Amino acid sequence: MDHQDHPPIDHLLAEVNAGRVRAPEQLTDAAYRQLRRMAERHLHRRFGRSAAGLTWQPTALVNETLLRMIKQRQQFDNQGHFFAIATTMMERVLLDYIRRRRAEKRGGEAIRVQFDPAVHSPAASGDGENCDMEALLRALARLAMMDARKAEVARMRLIWGLEINEVAASLGVSHATVERDWRFAYAWLKRDVAAHQR
Repeated sequence: MDHQDHPPIDHLLAEVNAGRVRAPEQLTDAAYRQLRRMAERHLHRRFGRSAAGLTWQPTALVNETLLRMIKQRQQFDNQGHFFAIATTMMERVLLDYIRRRRAEKRGGEAIRVQFDPAVHSPAASGDGENCDMEALLRALARLAMMDARKAEVARMRLIWGLEINEVAASLGVSHATVERDWRFAYAWLKRDVAAHQR
């Protein structure tokens, strides 16, 4: 079944929360394509050569992410909440995998991402600064304590490579709101990461 044949994700989330038997399966099918696109972008654009030896495919990353989410049996308020949890879970899955790979090889390079205000643009991908992913995740956690939405906007932009309109759709807010949140979050994170690396 094509994802366009599914009811809207917000409707399916309400069905899941109401305990409808087939709703979790339908939600998984509806969200799968978007999550796989995010995973593919992250694996190929954000890690690049710094993840040499990474053998996981986007499909495997999404499958493991959804499996963990199903096991946790969380309730989701809306589409934005669902994708916020999914992206966080995907990061944990991928970090766990790479840490295991490092342990097997007894060391290895830090996992790095492109820290760039124009991160959505492939043409600008070489112009920004590299940032240790685990340092960035710690900074995002600190930002989330101040403003959860701004942290989630930055997470979707920096780590998952989503464009402004995609973030707006995922979080259910306006394009202008995401742009404002992104400008603030980027500047704050850049200062915070630099301060904690001293």
